[in-house]
Amino acid sequence: MPLTQQLLLRCPYFILGPAIVGLAIAFSITGLLLVRHFFHHSKLKAHHDVADPILGALGTVYAVLLAFVVVTVWQSFDKSNSNVQREANCLADLYRDAEAFPAESRQKIGALLRQYREVIVDSKWKMMAGGRMSPEAESLIRRIWAFYTAYQPKSPAEQSFFDVS
Repeated sequence: MPLTQQLLLRCPYFILGPAIVGLAIAFSITGLLLVRHFFHHSKLKAHHDVADPILGALGTVYAVLLAFVVVTVWQSFDKSNSNVQREANCLADLYRDAEAFPAESRQKIGALLRQYREVIVDSKWKMMAGGRMSPEAESLIRRIWAFYTAYQPKSPAEQSFFDVS
């Protein structure tokens, strides 16, 4: 993992944000002081008429780029929220679908689904925030899938339920 990605994922935001802003301010003030030290004010004044429209155009381009970044981040957040809701709905559907099973199978799949929900909330989201995947969640998904694919319906009602689901 690149250093910048590690820094973004591991450093607290309340430290990283002011550090980035502080470095940008320090860089710009240093540049200003160096220019003022080497060039006299009267020499710089002659270039104000040329610099003004250029800086205006640069400011406009920066504002447009910043707007694109905000829209992209908002869309990413909205997509993440949609994915969480979809996964929660699928989990609820699987839990409701288990009502067609006999009591023993229903308890087994219910326990697996509850365990999966707990792993998602307690560890997977934290691991994803750190850029990692949860092997425990993947294992549980495989176990749930294996249960549903290995189950053999025992009655015509169960068979028709499986045909519809």
